[in-house]
Amino acid sequence: MSKRPFEPLKLPNRWLYCPRKSETLIADKFVAFKVPLATKFNPNVPPECRFNMQMLLDSVKKNFHKKIGLIIDLTNTNRFYDAEKEVKDQGIRYVKIQCKGHGETPTRENRDLFLSIVESFMTKNPLDLIGVHCTHGFNRTGFLICSYLVEKLDFSVDMAVSLFALARPPGIYKQDYLNELFAHYDPEAQVPHAPALPNWETEEEKPAVVEKESTLSDDDDFDFDYEPVSNTTKKPKFSHPKRPRKEETKLNPVFADPDLAVILMKYLVFAWKHKTYAIGMALDSQALNHTESVGKRMEPGIYLMYINGRGRIYMLDRDNSVFCVHNLSFPDRSDLDRHLTSTLVDGEFVVDKDPKNGAKIPRFLIYDVVKFEDDQVNQSNFDVRMQCIDREIIGPRHEALRVGKINRAMEPFSVRKKEFFPIMHTVKLLSPEFEKQLTHGIDGLIYQPVDDPYKCGRCDSILKWKPPSMNSVDFRLDIVEHQEIGGLPEKKGLLFVNGYDKPFSVIRVTKAIKDLNGKIIECRWYNNQWDFMRERVDKSYPNHYNTALAVCESIKFPVTQELLIDKIRQAERNKMAQSQGYQNYSNAY
Repeated sequence: MSKRPFEPLKLPNRWLYCPRKSETLIADKFVAFKVPLATKFNPNVPPECRFNMQMLLDSVKKNFHKKIGLIIDLTNTNRFYDAEKEVKDQGIRYVKIQCKGHGETPTRENRDLFLSIVESFMTKNPLDLIGVHCTHGFNRTGFLICSYLVEKLDFSVDMAVSLFALARPPGIYKQDYLNELFAHYDPEAQVPHAPALPNWETEEEKPAVVEKESTLSDDDDFDFDYEPVSNTTKKPKFSHPKRPRKEETKLNPVFADPDLAVILMKYLVFAWKHKTYAIGMALDSQALNHTESVGKRMEPGIYLMYINGRGRIYMLDRDNSVFCVHNLSFPDRSDLDRHLTSTLVDGEFVVDKDPKNGAKIPRFLIYDVVKFEDDQVNQSNFDVRMQCIDREIIGPRHEALRVGKINRAMEPFSVRKKEFFPIMHTVKLLSPEFEKQLTHGIDGLIYQPVDDPYKCGRCDSILKWKPPSMNSVDFRLDIVEHQEIGGLPEKKGLLFVNGYDKPFSVIRVTKAIKDLNGKIIECRWYNNQWDFMRERVDKSYPNHYNTALAVCESIKFPVTQELLIDKIRQAERNKMAQSQGYQNYSNAY
């Protein structure tokens, strides 16, 4: 077949009217955009359609008040712009991951390289943004960003796809890309239908600007410039152990309400702080010397609450499901008739038992604040954030209750601030006398540094302690039939964690778990084997691989209550010797 002549200034197919970049940041870190064209293309591009690298950098700085520190180029060619002059000379790191497009999703090697590059860059440059582009900034770009959200931030794949679509509408619009993502990350889930092709995808571009091509795939780079990828490796198929089938599949239930879409875009990036080191690992280091607060750890029920005006209070659970809470009020301190807006708090549900009549009372305990109206208090220290909760959120509710502006009987649950105590109160918090005063269950302690800002994701400075007998991991159970040579078939329980394709361990299939195939189960290490504790009906995903390793480390080197108290006293002595200015507090978690 004869080759077409090389056209160095030919525009990418369907590029002119393709939106330039994502409307918002993705996970507060990524900017998705179409390939910028160097100024040499200007004669073929109307002024209103031009888009070059400098326009992108200026727009990001103006709109997001941050700078791009890394650009990842997924195109299959080098002719669109000069990365050396337009990117690297501005002090921006540039990496090219050549993805073929044109009917092929990114390979596993492409994906693993992308994850590695992003993880390394974020560790060294936590404040900088990462720009990612293919030809149009939708399918390959969305595929790899969604892979990062799932693998590194523990998003469900449907949530990752939806979040990308909100930032870069209509999102990934190739069905084969969606099929591949779900086949790898959630093979039992129903794959959503790809959205309709955007208008710019189906519009014919002006003949005077670019010659109309035969219909190639949107995200191809087959520009006939003879700069193909030097990659002869056949794309391997993704493989992943089966995930549990959801009892009730909710395909994007969150996005039917545009208000909820806005919430997710603005605030889902503040991930949970539930992935913490087991304290058994930290005691050998000096982590406790820098830890300021400790508290009771209660049974799981962690939620983010977004307060955005009267009747617009939403909660987000650990599975990223959003629901509206009715008949709950948060008045403004200066005007009790005005309602708080744009406020995001972190907390947990507990069910208290009334000691007088045994009635069960649901409560939401706020233990951190991420954003208070126009103030990004997440960067303030823990003391300031606690004062904000007490003075600006809980205090006005108490006053409104007192003057009759809130009808407590109409509210679905009560709201309180979680109390914090000095770190040396650990002995008291562990005492039977203190535990008798509590009206809800507890299962350990969490230590929170006072000087640290609110941190999303895994937070190495937050320490968690449980009695050695209670250290546990949440696994996904897969029951398979196994038969040794010459033996009878028997059932075997494979235990899976997030972020690891192979079985993490095995468990004996007993009567208690024989019907829990595909479920999330909590297990402890007992008598040199994993022992079933309970089904985690509140979770759809198991612990992450790193969390499981940390728990195993604490099991291998258990920290008894006596050792914990001794280490805390030693840490206090060390801090007093180093500085008299340290203020130590504790949280009854």
